[in-house]
Amino acid sequence: MVEVADKQKKYFNPNIKNKKKLQAEIRNLKIELLINQLSFNKELYIGKTVQKGGFMPTAADIKHNTGRELQIKVFDNLINKLKILLKKPDEPFNHFDWKLDFPEVLNPYLVNGKGGFDIVIGNPPYLNFKMYSTEDKEVYRHLFSEVFDGKADIYYYFFYKSHELSKSQGITSLITSRYWIEAEYAKKLRKFVSTKTTLKEIIDFKNVTVFDGIGIKTCITSFLNIPDYLTLFHYRFHPGKKIDYIDLSEYVSNIIPKENIIAKDSWNLTNEESTDILKLIEKDAISLEEIANCKQGIVTGLDKAFITTENEFKNLPKKIVKPWLKVGDIQKYAIELVEKRELVYTKLINSLDDYPQLKQRLLSFKTKLSNRREAKNGKIRWFDLQWPREQELFESEKLICRFKASENTFCYDANGFYSSADTTVVALNESGKEKYETKYLLALLNSKVLSFYFKSYGKLMDYRYEYYPGPVGRLRIKITTEQKCYSTIVDYILFLKTQELQSVSDQLMPTYFEQIIDGMVYELYFPELLKKHNREIIKHLGELPEFTDSMSNEQKMKICKKVFDRLNDKEHPVRINLFYMNSIPEIAIIEGKNENN
Repeated sequence: MVEVADKQKKYFNPNIKNKKKLQAEIRNLKIELLINQLSFNKELYIGKTVQKGGFMPTAADIKHNTGRELQIKVFDNLINKLKILLKKPDEPFNHFDWKLDFPEVLNPYLVNGKGGFDIVIGNPPYLNFKMYSTEDKEVYRHLFSEVFDGKADIYYYFFYKSHELSKSQGITSLITSRYWIEAEYAKKLRKFVSTKTTLKEIIDFKNVTVFDGIGIKTCITSFLNIPDYLTLFHYRFHPGKKIDYIDLSEYVSNIIPKENIIAKDSWNLTNEESTDILKLIEKDAISLEEIANCKQGIVTGLDKAFITTENEFKNLPKKIVKPWLKVGDIQKYAIELVEKRELVYTKLINSLDDYPQLKQRLLSFKTKLSNRREAKNGKIRWFDLQWPREQELFESEKLICRFKASENTFCYDANGFYSSADTTVVALNESGKEKYETKYLLALLNSKVLSFYFKSYGKLMDYRYEYYPGPVGRLRIKITTEQKCYSTIVDYILFLKTQELQSVSDQLMPTYFEQIIDGMVYELYFPELLKKHNREIIKHLGELPEFTDSMSNEQKMKICKKVFDRLNDKEHPVRINLFYMNSIPEIAIIEGKNENN
Protein backbone atom coordinates (compact mmCIF):
# COMPACT_ATOMS: atom_id res chain seq x y z
CA MET A 1 0.00 0.00 0.00
CA VAL A 2 2.85 2.36 0.86
CA GLU A 3 4.52 1.46 -2.43
CA VAL A 4 1.32 2.37 -4.35
CA ALA A 5 1.17 5.72 -2.57
CA ASP A 6 4.84 6.47 -3.34
CA LYS A 7 4.46 5.64 -7.03
CA GLN A 8 1.28 7.75 -7.27
CA LYS A 9 3.15 10.72 -5.80
CA LYS A 10 5.89 10.25 -8.40
CA TYR A 11 3.30 9.97 -11.17
CA PHE A 12 1.86 13.39 -10.32
CA ASN A 13 5.32 14.94 -10.04
CA PRO A 14 5.74 17.19 -13.12
CA ASN A 15 9.47 16.38 -13.27
CA ILE A 16 8.93 12.65 -13.81
CA LYS A 17 9.08 11.82 -17.54
CA ASN A 18 8.49 8.06 -17.96
CA LYS A 19 4.91 8.16 -16.71
CA LYS A 20 3.68 5.34 -18.94
CA LYS A 21 5.99 2.86 -17.22
CA LEU A 22 5.02 4.23 -13.81
CA GLN A 23 1.33 3.92 -14.67
CA ALA A 24 1.83 0.25 -15.61
CA GLU A 25 3.65 -0.41 -12.34
CA ILE A 26 0.82 1.22 -10.35
CA ARG A 27 -1.72 -0.88 -12.28
CA ASN A 28 0.08 -4.13 -11.48
CA LEU A 29 0.56 -3.21 -7.83
CA LYS A 30 -3.17 -2.56 -7.48
CA ILE A 31 -4.00 -5.91 -9.08
CA GLU A 32 -1.56 -7.73 -6.79
CA LEU A 33 -3.04 -5.99 -3.76
CA LEU A 34 -6.55 -7.02 -4.79
CA ILE A 35 -5.44 -10.63 -5.42
CA ASN A 36 -3.85 -10.77 -1.97
CA GLN A 37 -6.91 -9.18 -0.34
CA LEU A 38 -9.35 -11.54 -2.08
CA SER A 39 -7.17 -14.58 -1.25
CA PHE A 40 -7.13 -13.49 2.39
CA ASN A 41 -10.90 -12.94 2.38
CA LYS A 42 -11.42 -16.37 0.80
CA GLU A 43 -9.38 -18.17 3.47
CA LEU A 44 -11.13 -16.15 6.17
CA TYR A 45 -14.51 -17.17 4.72
CA ILE A 46 -13.53 -20.86 4.50
CA GLY A 47 -12.36 -20.81 8.11
CA LYS A 48 -15.53 -19.17 9.40
CA THR A 49 -18.00 -21.06 7.19
CA VAL A 50 -17.32 -24.76 7.78
CA GLN A 51 -18.89 -27.57 5.78
CA LYS A 52 -21.83 -29.24 7.53
CA GLY A 53 -23.41 -32.70 7.69
CA GLY A 54 -20.49 -35.04 7.09
CA PHE A 55 -21.56 -38.19 5.20
CA MET A 56 -25.28 -37.72 5.97
CA PRO A 57 -26.14 -34.05 5.40
CA THR A 58 -29.68 -32.78 5.92
CA ALA A 59 -31.51 -30.64 3.34
CA ALA A 60 -30.49 -27.53 5.32
CA ASP A 61 -26.87 -28.75 5.39
CA ILE A 62 -26.90 -29.32 1.63
CA LYS A 63 -28.27 -25.80 1.07
CA HIS A 64 -25.57 -24.36 3.35
CA ASN A 65 -22.77 -26.34 1.69
CA THR A 66 -23.97 -25.43 -1.82
CA GLY A 67 -24.00 -21.74 -0.92
CA ARG A 68 -20.53 -22.10 0.58
CA GLU A 69 -19.13 -23.70 -2.57
CA LEU A 70 -20.71 -21.04 -4.78
CA GLN A 71 -19.17 -18.24 -2.71
CA ILE A 72 -15.74 -19.91 -2.86
CA LYS A 73 -16.13 -20.13 -6.65
CA VAL A 74 -16.93 -16.40 -6.75
CA PHE A 75 -13.65 -15.70 -4.93
CA ASP A 76 -11.74 -18.06 -7.27
CA ASN A 77 -13.25 -16.52 -10.41
CA LEU A 78 -12.35 -12.99 -9.33
CA ILE A 79 -8.81 -14.02 -8.37
CA ASN A 80 -8.31 -15.84 -11.70
CA LYS A 81 -9.59 -12.83 -13.68
CA LEU A 82 -7.13 -10.58 -11.86
CA LYS A 83 -4.25 -13.02 -12.48
CA ILE A 84 -5.08 -13.03 -16.20
CA LEU A 85 -5.13 -9.22 -16.20
CA LEU A 86 -1.72 -9.23 -14.53
CA LYS A 87 -0.33 -11.25 -17.46
CA LYS A 88 -1.93 -8.96 -20.06
CA PRO A 89 -0.51 -5.47 -19.44
CA ASP A 90 -2.25 -3.97 -22.48
CA GLU A 91 -5.75 -4.76 -21.21
CA PRO A 92 -7.40 -1.87 -19.32
CA PHE A 93 -7.98 -2.18 -15.59
CA ASN A 94 -10.80 0.18 -14.66
CA HIS A 95 -11.10 -0.55 -10.97
CA PHE A 96 -11.50 2.42 -8.62
CA ASP A 97 -11.20 2.22 -4.87
CA TRP A 98 -10.82 5.28 -2.66
CA LYS A 99 -8.44 3.50 -0.29
CA LEU A 100 -6.32 2.16 -3.16
CA ASP A 101 -6.30 5.27 -5.32
CA PHE A 102 -5.83 7.69 -2.43
CA PRO A 103 -4.11 5.50 0.19
CA GLU A 104 -2.17 8.37 1.76
CA VAL A 105 -5.50 10.14 2.38
CA LEU A 106 -8.04 7.43 3.11
CA ASN A 107 -6.39 4.13 3.95
CA PRO A 108 -6.72 3.64 7.73
CA TYR A 109 -3.46 1.66 7.90
CA LEU A 110 -1.48 4.64 6.60
CA VAL A 111 -3.21 7.72 8.03
CA ASN A 112 -3.46 6.74 11.71
CA GLY A 113 -7.02 7.97 12.14
CA LYS A 114 -6.33 11.33 10.47
CA GLY A 115 -7.62 10.45 7.03
CA GLY A 116 -9.79 12.42 4.66
CA PHE A 117 -9.47 15.26 2.19
CA ASP A 118 -8.97 18.83 3.33
CA ILE A 119 -11.32 20.08 0.60
CA VAL A 120 -14.05 18.32 -1.40
CA ILE A 121 -15.52 20.20 -4.36
CA GLY A 122 -18.27 18.73 -6.50
CA ASN A 123 -20.90 19.23 -9.18
CA PRO A 124 -22.98 16.02 -8.87
CA PRO A 125 -25.01 14.75 -11.84
CA TYR A 126 -28.53 16.13 -12.21
CA LEU A 127 -30.45 12.85 -12.26
CA ASN A 128 -34.07 12.71 -11.15
CA PHE A 129 -35.12 9.81 -8.89
CA LYS A 130 -37.39 8.54 -11.70
CA MET A 131 -34.31 7.80 -13.82
CA TYR A 132 -33.01 4.90 -11.74
CA SER A 133 -34.40 1.44 -11.15
CA THR A 134 -35.91 -0.25 -8.11
CA GLU A 135 -32.67 -2.23 -7.78
CA ASP A 136 -30.63 1.00 -7.78
CA LYS A 137 -32.88 2.44 -5.08
CA GLU A 138 -32.31 -0.61 -2.87
CA VAL A 139 -28.55 -0.13 -3.18
CA TYR A 140 -28.89 3.55 -2.24
CA ARG A 141 -31.22 2.65 0.64
CA HIS A 142 -28.54 0.33 2.02
CA LEU A 143 -25.53 2.59 1.42
CA PHE A 144 -27.07 5.96 2.32
CA SER A 145 -29.84 5.16 4.80
CA GLU A 146 -29.32 8.41 6.74
CA VAL A 147 -30.36 10.55 3.77
CA PHE A 148 -32.28 8.06 1.62
CA ASP A 149 -35.84 8.78 0.56
CA GLY A 150 -37.69 6.93 -2.19
CA LYS A 151 -37.96 10.19 -4.13
CA ALA A 152 -34.47 11.51 -3.36
CA ASP A 153 -32.45 12.68 -6.35
CA ILE A 154 -28.99 11.18 -6.70
CA TYR A 155 -27.14 14.31 -5.60
CA TYR A 156 -28.42 13.77 -2.03
CA TYR A 157 -25.90 10.93 -1.71
CA PHE A 158 -23.03 13.20 -2.74
CA PHE A 159 -23.61 15.23 0.43
CA TYR A 160 -23.26 12.02 2.44
CA LYS A 161 -20.21 10.79 0.51
CA SER A 162 -18.48 14.19 0.74
CA HIS A 163 -18.90 14.08 4.51
CA GLU A 164 -17.44 10.56 4.52
CA LEU A 165 -14.40 11.54 2.42
CA SER A 166 -13.51 14.74 4.28
CA LYS A 167 -11.23 14.90 7.27
CA SER A 168 -12.43 16.38 10.53
CA GLN A 169 -12.90 20.12 9.92
CA GLY A 170 -12.38 19.58 6.19
CA ILE A 171 -14.57 21.75 3.98
CA THR A 172 -16.99 20.65 1.27
CA SER A 173 -18.46 22.87 -1.41
CA LEU A 174 -21.09 21.45 -3.79
CA ILE A 175 -23.10 23.05 -6.56
CA THR A 176 -26.36 21.14 -6.85
CA SER A 177 -30.03 21.58 -7.57
CA ARG A 178 -31.42 24.08 -5.04
CA TYR A 179 -34.60 22.12 -4.40
CA TRP A 180 -33.25 20.15 -1.42
CA ILE A 181 -33.42 23.33 0.67
CA GLU A 182 -37.23 23.14 0.77
CA ALA A 183 -38.29 19.79 -0.78
CA GLU A 184 -40.60 17.66 1.33
CA TYR A 185 -38.56 14.57 0.42
CA ALA A 186 -35.27 16.12 1.59
CA LYS A 187 -36.13 16.16 5.31
CA LYS A 188 -33.54 13.48 6.09
CA LEU A 189 -30.88 15.25 4.05
CA ARG A 190 -31.54 18.56 5.82
CA LYS A 191 -31.37 16.78 9.17
CA PHE A 192 -28.07 15.14 8.18
CA VAL A 193 -26.52 18.44 7.05
CA SER A 194 -27.74 20.35 10.12
CA THR A 195 -26.61 17.74 12.68
CA LYS A 196 -23.51 16.10 11.15
CA THR A 197 -21.86 19.17 9.61
CA THR A 198 -21.49 22.90 10.22
CA LEU A 199 -22.95 25.00 7.45
CA LYS A 200 -20.77 27.93 6.43
CA GLU A 201 -22.72 29.32 3.50
CA ILE A 202 -25.52 28.67 1.03
CA ILE A 203 -25.52 30.74 -2.16
CA ASP A 204 -29.00 30.25 -3.59
CA PHE A 205 -29.46 31.29 -7.22
CA LYS A 206 -33.23 30.86 -6.83
CA ASN A 207 -34.81 31.72 -10.21
CA VAL A 208 -31.51 32.31 -12.02
CA THR A 209 -30.35 29.66 -14.52
CA VAL A 210 -26.60 29.25 -14.05
CA PHE A 211 -25.77 26.59 -16.64
CA ASP A 212 -26.67 27.22 -20.28
CA GLY A 213 -29.17 24.68 -21.56
CA ILE A 214 -29.92 23.34 -18.06
CA GLY A 215 -33.26 24.48 -16.66
CA ILE A 216 -32.61 23.23 -13.13
CA LYS A 217 -32.07 26.02 -10.61
CA THR A 218 -29.01 25.64 -8.44
CA CYS A 219 -27.25 26.61 -5.23
CA ILE A 220 -23.74 26.33 -3.78
CA THR A 221 -23.55 24.75 -0.33
CA SER A 222 -20.37 24.93 1.76
CA PHE A 223 -19.99 23.11 5.07
CA LEU A 224 -17.36 21.96 7.55
CA ASN A 225 -17.09 18.26 8.27
CA ILE A 226 -17.73 18.70 11.97
CA PRO A 227 -20.97 19.51 13.84
CA ASP A 228 -21.55 22.54 16.06
CA TYR A 229 -18.36 24.36 15.04
CA LEU A 230 -20.19 27.62 14.28
CA THR A 231 -23.51 28.96 15.57
CA LEU A 232 -24.29 31.11 12.51
CA PHE A 233 -24.03 30.76 8.74
CA HIS A 234 -24.68 32.92 5.68
CA TYR A 235 -27.66 32.34 3.42
CA ARG A 236 -27.34 34.48 0.30
CA PHE A 237 -29.87 34.55 -2.51
CA HIS A 238 -30.14 36.37 -5.81
CA PRO A 239 -33.39 38.32 -6.26
CA GLY A 240 -33.11 38.66 -10.04
CA LYS A 241 -33.59 36.54 -13.15
CA LYS A 242 -30.19 36.62 -14.86
CA ILE A 243 -26.51 36.90 -13.94
CA ASP A 244 -23.31 36.89 -15.99
CA TYR A 245 -21.03 36.17 -13.04
CA ILE A 246 -21.27 35.86 -9.27
CA ASP A 247 -20.98 39.19 -7.49
CA LEU A 248 -22.00 38.67 -3.87
CA SER A 249 -22.70 42.39 -3.46
CA GLU A 250 -25.79 41.82 -5.64
CA TYR A 251 -27.13 39.12 -3.32
CA VAL A 252 -29.45 39.49 -0.36
CA SER A 253 -27.53 38.10 2.61
CA ASN A 254 -29.13 36.74 5.77
CA ILE A 255 -27.19 35.60 8.81
CA ILE A 256 -28.97 32.46 10.04
CA PRO A 257 -28.66 31.10 13.58
CA LYS A 258 -28.20 27.34 13.67
CA GLU A 259 -31.31 27.01 15.83
CA ASN A 260 -33.36 27.90 12.72
CA ILE A 261 -32.33 24.65 11.02
CA ILE A 262 -31.01 22.15 13.56
CA ALA A 263 -32.86 18.84 13.09
CA LYS A 264 -35.99 20.60 11.78
CA ASP A 265 -38.23 19.28 9.01
CA SER A 266 -38.12 22.67 7.31
CA TRP A 267 -35.55 25.41 7.55
CA ASN A 268 -36.19 29.06 8.32
CA LEU A 269 -33.72 30.98 6.15
CA THR A 270 -35.28 34.41 6.61
CA ASN A 271 -33.65 37.36 8.33
CA GLU A 272 -34.28 38.32 11.95
CA GLU A 273 -37.19 40.67 11.19
CA SER A 274 -39.00 38.08 9.05
CA THR A 275 -38.34 35.39 11.65
CA ASP A 276 -40.06 37.54 14.28
CA ILE A 277 -43.07 37.91 11.96
CA LEU A 278 -43.24 34.14 11.42
CA LYS A 279 -43.25 33.62 15.18
CA LEU A 280 -46.18 36.01 15.53
CA ILE A 281 -48.07 34.11 12.82
CA GLU A 282 -47.46 30.83 14.66
CA LYS A 283 -48.40 32.20 18.08
CA ASP A 284 -51.66 30.64 19.36
CA ALA A 285 -52.25 29.07 15.94
CA ILE A 286 -52.71 25.45 14.89
CA SER A 287 -51.69 23.72 11.69
CA LEU A 288 -54.31 23.33 8.97
CA GLU A 289 -53.81 19.55 8.91
CA GLU A 290 -55.13 19.33 12.49
CA ILE A 291 -58.57 20.54 11.44
CA ALA A 292 -58.76 19.58 7.76
CA ASN A 293 -57.94 16.77 5.37
CA CYS A 294 -55.42 17.90 2.77
CA LYS A 295 -55.30 15.47 -0.14
CA GLN A 296 -54.12 15.25 -3.73
CA GLY A 297 -56.78 15.18 -6.44
CA ILE A 298 -57.62 12.11 -8.52
CA VAL A 299 -54.95 10.30 -10.53
CA THR A 300 -56.87 8.70 -13.41
CA GLY A 301 -53.94 6.90 -15.00
CA LEU A 302 -55.22 7.92 -18.45
CA ASP A 303 -57.31 11.10 -18.60
CA LYS A 304 -58.64 10.62 -22.12
CA ALA A 305 -60.23 7.30 -21.13
CA PHE A 306 -62.23 8.67 -18.19
CA ILE A 307 -62.85 12.34 -19.05
CA THR A 308 -64.92 13.95 -21.78
CA THR A 309 -65.76 17.47 -22.88
CA GLU A 310 -68.36 16.34 -25.42
CA ASN A 311 -71.21 15.08 -23.25
CA GLU A 312 -70.38 11.45 -24.07
CA PHE A 313 -71.59 10.24 -20.67
CA LYS A 314 -75.11 11.69 -20.99
CA ASN A 315 -76.74 8.23 -20.98
CA LEU A 316 -74.92 7.03 -17.87
CA PRO A 317 -76.46 7.26 -14.37
CA LYS A 318 -75.71 10.60 -12.72
CA LYS A 319 -74.23 8.88 -9.69
CA ILE A 320 -71.16 7.75 -11.67
CA VAL A 321 -70.71 10.93 -13.75
CA LYS A 322 -68.95 13.77 -11.92
CA PRO A 323 -68.12 17.37 -12.87
CA TRP A 324 -64.36 17.58 -13.51
CA LEU A 325 -62.06 20.42 -12.51
CA LYS A 326 -58.60 21.02 -13.96
CA VAL A 327 -55.86 23.22 -12.59
CA GLY A 328 -56.53 25.97 -15.16
CA ASP A 329 -60.05 26.39 -13.76
CA ILE A 330 -58.77 27.38 -10.32
CA GLN A 331 -58.59 31.09 -9.61
CA LYS A 332 -58.29 32.94 -6.33
CA TYR A 333 -61.53 32.45 -4.37
CA ALA A 334 -63.65 31.13 -7.26
CA ILE A 335 -63.75 28.46 -9.96
CA GLU A 336 -63.69 29.85 -13.51
CA LEU A 337 -64.33 26.94 -15.87
CA VAL A 338 -62.39 27.00 -19.13
CA GLU A 339 -64.77 24.36 -20.49
CA LYS A 340 -67.26 21.84 -19.16
CA ARG A 341 -65.73 18.43 -18.44
CA GLU A 342 -67.08 15.22 -16.95
CA LEU A 343 -65.43 12.27 -15.25
CA VAL A 344 -66.78 8.73 -15.14
CA TYR A 345 -66.16 7.56 -11.57
CA THR A 346 -65.65 3.84 -12.18
CA LYS A 347 -65.10 3.09 -8.50
CA LEU A 348 -68.91 2.95 -8.21
CA ILE A 349 -69.29 0.38 -11.01
CA ASN A 350 -69.75 -3.23 -9.92
CA SER A 351 -69.85 -4.72 -13.41
CA LEU A 352 -68.77 -2.96 -16.59
CA ASP A 353 -71.21 -5.18 -18.52
CA ASP A 354 -74.04 -3.12 -17.02
CA TYR A 355 -72.91 -0.17 -19.16
CA PRO A 356 -72.34 -1.43 -22.75
CA GLN A 357 -71.57 1.98 -24.28
CA LEU A 358 -69.04 2.81 -21.59
CA LYS A 359 -67.49 -0.64 -21.91
CA GLN A 360 -67.07 -0.15 -25.64
CA ARG A 361 -65.39 3.21 -25.04
CA LEU A 362 -63.00 1.89 -22.38
CA LEU A 363 -62.09 -1.25 -24.37
CA SER A 364 -60.31 0.98 -26.89
CA PHE A 365 -57.96 2.00 -24.06
CA LYS A 366 -57.70 -1.44 -22.42
CA THR A 367 -54.09 -2.15 -23.39
CA LYS A 368 -52.80 1.06 -21.84
CA LEU A 369 -55.09 0.82 -18.83
CA SER A 370 -54.06 -2.78 -18.15
CA ASN A 371 -50.37 -1.85 -18.22
CA ARG A 372 -50.70 0.54 -15.29
CA ARG A 373 -48.76 -0.65 -12.24
CA GLU A 374 -51.81 -0.92 -9.97
CA ALA A 375 -53.73 -2.91 -12.60
CA LYS A 376 -50.81 -5.26 -13.15
CA ASN A 377 -50.42 -6.07 -9.47
CA GLY A 378 -54.16 -6.60 -9.00
CA LYS A 379 -54.86 -3.62 -6.75
CA ILE A 380 -57.40 -2.21 -9.21
CA ARG A 381 -59.49 -3.54 -12.09
CA TRP A 382 -58.27 -2.67 -15.57
CA PHE A 383 -61.06 -0.08 -16.01
CA ASP A 384 -60.68 1.58 -12.60
CA LEU A 385 -59.30 5.02 -11.89
CA GLN A 386 -55.72 4.66 -10.69
CA TRP A 387 -56.15 6.59 -7.43
CA PRO A 388 -59.83 7.55 -7.11
CA ARG A 389 -59.62 8.96 -3.54
CA GLU A 390 -62.67 8.97 -1.30
CA GLN A 391 -65.96 10.34 -2.61
CA GLU A 392 -66.65 12.24 0.60
CA LEU A 393 -63.63 14.46 -0.04
CA PHE A 394 -65.15 15.79 -3.27
CA GLU A 395 -68.83 15.72 -2.38
CA SER A 396 -68.35 17.92 0.71
CA GLU A 397 -67.86 21.67 0.97
CA LYS A 398 -64.18 22.19 0.24
CA LEU A 399 -61.31 24.36 -0.96
CA ILE A 400 -59.04 23.51 -3.88
CA CYS A 401 -55.67 24.94 -4.85
CA ARG A 402 -53.21 24.49 -7.68
CA PHE A 403 -50.18 22.27 -7.11
CA LYS A 404 -47.96 25.08 -8.39
CA ALA A 405 -48.62 28.79 -7.98
CA SER A 406 -46.76 32.05 -7.37
CA GLU A 407 -48.91 32.74 -4.30
CA ASN A 408 -51.69 31.14 -2.25
CA THR A 409 -54.53 30.51 -4.72
CA PHE A 410 -57.46 28.67 -3.12
CA CYS A 411 -60.96 28.46 -4.58
CA TYR A 412 -64.27 27.48 -2.97
CA ASP A 413 -66.47 24.61 -4.12
CA ALA A 414 -69.83 23.36 -2.85
CA ASN A 415 -70.95 21.85 -6.17
CA GLY A 416 -69.26 18.46 -5.93
CA PHE A 417 -66.42 19.02 -8.38
CA TYR A 418 -63.86 16.21 -8.62
CA SER A 419 -60.39 17.59 -9.34
CA SER A 420 -57.27 16.49 -11.20
CA ALA A 421 -53.99 15.13 -9.82
CA ASP A 422 -52.27 18.52 -9.96
CA THR A 423 -54.56 19.98 -7.29
CA THR A 424 -54.70 19.85 -3.50
CA VAL A 425 -58.12 19.49 -1.88
CA VAL A 426 -58.80 20.85 1.62
CA ALA A 427 -61.93 19.74 3.50
CA LEU A 428 -62.65 20.28 7.19
CA ASN A 429 -62.56 17.09 9.26
CA GLU A 430 -65.18 16.34 11.91
CA SER A 431 -63.41 18.23 14.70
CA GLY A 432 -62.69 21.14 12.35
CA LYS A 433 -66.36 21.47 11.38
CA GLU A 434 -67.25 22.08 15.02
CA LYS A 435 -65.12 25.24 15.26
CA TYR A 436 -64.43 26.58 11.78
CA GLU A 437 -66.34 27.73 8.71
CA THR A 438 -64.93 26.74 5.33
CA LYS A 439 -65.32 30.25 3.91
CA TYR A 440 -63.49 31.67 6.92
CA LEU A 441 -60.61 29.29 6.12
CA LEU A 442 -60.71 30.48 2.51
CA ALA A 443 -60.25 34.08 3.66
CA LEU A 444 -57.21 33.13 5.75
CA LEU A 445 -55.62 30.85 3.16
CA ASN A 446 -55.86 33.47 0.39
CA SER A 447 -54.48 36.25 2.58
CA LYS A 448 -51.11 37.94 2.16
CA VAL A 449 -50.22 36.81 5.68
CA LEU A 450 -50.45 33.09 4.95
CA SER A 451 -48.98 33.51 1.47
CA PHE A 452 -45.93 35.09 3.15
CA TYR A 453 -45.87 32.26 5.67
CA PHE A 454 -46.04 29.55 3.00
CA LYS A 455 -43.19 31.11 1.02
CA SER A 456 -40.97 30.93 4.11
CA TYR A 457 -40.81 27.14 3.76
CA GLY A 458 -42.49 26.15 0.46
CA LYS A 459 -40.42 24.63 -2.35
CA LEU A 460 -39.70 27.19 -5.06
CA MET A 461 -39.50 26.05 -8.70
CA ASP A 462 -39.28 28.61 -11.50
CA TYR A 463 -41.08 31.46 -9.73
CA ARG A 464 -43.79 29.12 -8.45
CA TYR A 465 -44.19 27.25 -5.18
CA GLU A 466 -45.31 23.65 -4.78
CA TYR A 467 -48.64 23.54 -2.95
CA TYR A 468 -48.61 19.81 -2.25
CA PRO A 469 -50.85 18.41 0.53
CA GLY A 470 -48.03 18.15 3.08
CA PRO A 471 -46.79 21.76 2.87
CA VAL A 472 -50.37 23.10 2.61
CA GLY A 473 -51.25 21.23 5.80
CA ARG A 474 -48.56 23.15 7.67
CA LEU A 475 -50.23 26.55 7.16
CA ARG A 476 -51.12 28.11 10.51
CA ILE A 477 -54.74 28.87 11.39
CA LYS A 478 -56.07 31.14 14.14
CA ILE A 479 -59.59 31.10 15.48
CA THR A 480 -61.83 34.10 16.14
CA THR A 481 -65.37 34.80 17.25
CA GLU A 482 -65.70 37.08 14.20
CA GLN A 483 -65.72 34.27 11.60
CA LYS A 484 -69.08 35.38 10.22
CA CYS A 485 -67.61 38.76 9.17
CA TYR A 486 -64.96 36.99 7.11
CA SER A 487 -67.45 34.53 5.60
CA THR A 488 -69.88 37.29 4.66
CA ILE A 489 -67.23 39.26 2.77
CA VAL A 490 -66.09 36.02 1.09
CA ASP A 491 -69.71 35.57 -0.05
CA TYR A 492 -69.58 39.04 -1.60
CA ILE A 493 -66.36 38.14 -3.46
CA LEU A 494 -67.67 34.78 -4.68
CA PHE A 495 -70.88 36.35 -5.95
CA LEU A 496 -69.12 39.23 -7.72
CA LYS A 497 -66.77 36.83 -9.48
CA THR A 498 -69.79 35.18 -11.14
CA GLN A 499 -71.12 38.48 -12.49
CA GLU A 500 -70.22 40.46 -15.58
CA LEU A 501 -69.22 43.75 -14.02
CA GLN A 502 -69.46 46.58 -16.53
CA SER A 503 -68.47 49.84 -14.83
CA VAL A 504 -64.99 50.55 -13.48
CA SER A 505 -66.47 51.08 -10.03
CA ASP A 506 -68.19 47.69 -10.09
CA GLN A 507 -65.01 45.98 -11.28
CA LEU A 508 -63.17 47.40 -8.27
CA MET A 509 -65.56 45.78 -5.79
CA PRO A 510 -64.13 42.22 -5.58
CA THR A 511 -60.55 43.56 -5.42
CA TYR A 512 -61.45 45.98 -2.64
CA PHE A 513 -63.22 43.30 -0.64
CA GLU A 514 -60.09 41.13 -0.98
CA GLN A 515 -58.05 44.04 0.39
CA ILE A 516 -60.45 44.27 3.33
CA ILE A 517 -59.97 40.54 3.97
CA ASP A 518 -56.19 41.10 4.00
CA GLY A 519 -56.64 43.91 6.52
CA MET A 520 -58.85 41.73 8.72
CA VAL A 521 -56.31 38.89 8.62
CA TYR A 522 -53.52 41.30 9.54
CA GLU A 523 -55.58 42.27 12.57
CA LEU A 524 -56.26 38.63 13.45
CA TYR A 525 -52.58 37.62 13.41
CA PHE A 526 -51.06 40.91 14.66
CA PRO A 527 -53.73 42.49 16.91
CA GLU A 528 -51.32 44.41 19.14
CA LEU A 529 -49.37 45.71 16.17
CA LEU A 530 -52.43 47.16 14.43
CA LYS A 531 -53.75 48.57 17.68
CA LYS A 532 -50.40 50.24 18.37
CA HIS A 533 -50.44 51.92 14.94
CA ASN A 534 -54.19 52.65 15.06
CA ARG A 535 -54.85 50.63 11.89
CA GLU A 536 -57.63 48.32 13.08
CA ILE A 537 -60.23 47.21 10.54
CA ILE A 538 -62.88 44.94 12.06
CA LYS A 539 -64.40 47.40 14.54
CA HIS A 540 -64.98 49.87 11.69
CA LEU A 541 -66.75 47.45 9.31
CA GLY A 542 -70.24 48.20 10.58
CA GLU A 543 -73.22 46.22 9.29
CA LEU A 544 -72.45 43.47 6.75
CA PRO A 545 -75.80 42.11 5.48
CA GLU A 546 -75.73 38.38 4.79
CA PHE A 547 -77.02 36.74 1.63
CA THR A 548 -79.96 34.35 1.84
CA ASP A 549 -80.95 31.56 -0.55
CA SER A 550 -84.13 33.38 -1.48
CA MET A 551 -82.33 36.52 -2.68
CA SER A 552 -82.13 37.37 -6.37
CA ASN A 553 -78.87 38.42 -8.04
CA GLU A 554 -80.18 41.99 -8.15
CA GLN A 555 -80.70 42.01 -4.39
CA LYS A 556 -77.23 40.57 -3.78
CA MET A 557 -75.66 43.13 -6.09
CA LYS A 558 -77.47 45.91 -4.26
CA ILE A 559 -75.98 44.72 -0.94
CA CYS A 560 -72.47 44.54 -2.41
CA LYS A 561 -72.69 48.04 -3.86
CA LYS A 562 -74.07 49.53 -0.67
CA VAL A 563 -71.32 48.00 1.50
CA PHE A 564 -68.63 48.88 -1.06
CA ASP A 565 -69.74 52.51 -1.37
CA ARG A 566 -69.79 52.91 2.40
CA LEU A 567 -66.40 51.27 3.13
CA ASN A 568 -64.71 52.82 0.10
CA ASP A 569 -65.63 56.39 1.03
CA LYS A 570 -62.39 58.36 1.15
CA GLU A 571 -63.12 59.46 4.73
CA HIS A 572 -64.00 55.99 6.01
CA PRO A 573 -61.48 54.58 8.55
CA VAL A 574 -61.40 51.20 6.74
CA ARG A 575 -60.20 52.82 3.51
CA ILE A 576 -57.76 55.10 5.36
CA ASN A 577 -56.31 52.26 7.44
CA LEU A 578 -55.94 49.98 4.41
CA PHE A 579 -54.16 52.74 2.51
CA TYR A 580 -51.62 53.27 5.30
CA MET A 581 -51.38 49.62 6.35
CA ASN A 582 -47.95 49.04 4.82
CA SER A 583 -46.54 51.99 6.74
CA ILE A 584 -46.25 49.42 9.54
CA PRO A 585 -42.74 47.94 9.00
CA GLU A 586 -43.84 44.33 9.56
CA ILE A 587 -46.67 44.67 7.02
CA ALA A 588 -44.26 46.27 4.54
CA ILE A 589 -42.04 43.19 4.84
CA ILE A 590 -45.00 40.86 4.22
CA GLU A 591 -46.04 42.86 1.16
CA GLY A 592 -42.47 42.99 -0.19
CA LYS A 593 -42.23 46.76 0.11
CA ASN A 594 -39.27 46.85 2.47
CA GLU A 595 -36.08 47.12 0.40
CA ASN A 596 -33.97 45.36 3.00
CA ASN A 597 -36.08 42.19 3.07
